[in-house]
Amino acid sequence: MIRHVSILQLAQTGKTEEGLKEMFAPELEAFQSRGISTELHQVNEYDTQLTIKALEGADVALCSGNPPFDRKTLEQLPDLKGIVRYGIGVNSIDLEAAAELGKIVFYMKGYCVEELALHASSLILGLLRNTAWYDRQMRAGNWMKGRGPQPRRLNHLTVGLFGLGGSGNRLASIMKNGFGANVIAYDPYVNKEAAKALGVRCVSFEELLAEADIISIHAPLTEETRHIFDRTAFEKMKPDSMLINISRGPIVDLEDLAEALKSGKIGSAGLDVFETEPLAADSPLLSMDQVLLTPHSAYFGKESFEEQKRLAWWLPTEWFLENRMHREYVANPKVLEKLL
Repeated sequence: MIRHVSILQLAQTGKTEEGLKEMFAPELEAFQSRGISTELHQVNEYDTQLTIKALEGADVALCSGNPPFDRKTLEQLPDLKGIVRYGIGVNSIDLEAAAELGKIVFYMKGYCVEELALHASSLILGLLRNTAWYDRQMRAGNWMKGRGPQPRRLNHLTVGLFGLGGSGNRLASIMKNGFGANVIAYDPYVNKEAAKALGVRCVSFEELLAEADIISIHAPLTEETRHIFDRTAFEKMKPDSMLINISRGPIVDLEDLAEALKSGKIGSAGLDVFETEPLAADSPLLSMDQVLLTPHSAYFGKESFEEQKRLAWWLPTEWFLENRMHREYVANPKVLEKLL
């Protein structure tokens, strides 16, 4: 049973209390209609003590952003039974500790797959066809007809996917069936037969780097993937290759990426996520014409927003009130040994 839910929103959004109530109105109404009290808190993404204070007495935490939930923090929240992440990434939560302490962690698997794939496509096309560069030039009064980096046809290129989960799978379909690109993927956890059915050839990481004209990242942040795209990786890529990241910022070493772009080791990059957000005002990436940047918004869309709102209240009430477990949304499945 749950009686009290706290919703955590990152303080950097600068929302007023009324603004927060409007933002989370569907969840607040859904919980309150079931007799569950709610509180809204703005917290810093890295402030452990503020997170603990905001969750005192809460049965469930709904987290917009990545509040810190390491073992020490979780141990100081004895009443907390569950955490719901507004999103896919759970890298700020110690899942093993949460399972040991009997705290279930829900995440929103698949809620924005279409948006992520479309956003990756837009970054690829924007760089490939120079659209953002042309736009900037025209606004500056320059008529750059038929100038800039010479575009290539996608059906002459190889798109490499680093990760073939939900959004990678969808992008593979768009690139192959929509544009006729050759698609390869590196994913040690993927079902090879499922990839083959998509028309995707599975390769090693080294082969991905060497063969792909465009590499798009669709993997979670783990110790294995952190900074896997670094100086060493860029040196193995084609000098005119493109890197796209709509997944997790720390998968790419931004300092090494900036140097690789500056030195011509790779050709271009489209980035929606960054190791530290917002991107620093003095980042060299901001002054590079061969870089297309968006502010961590690949997930954003009408339909994904509606699904996110629904899952936020539906997942905890299904389990804690109706005793119905939807395992596909459980980020720490080991906890089920304690709960079921």
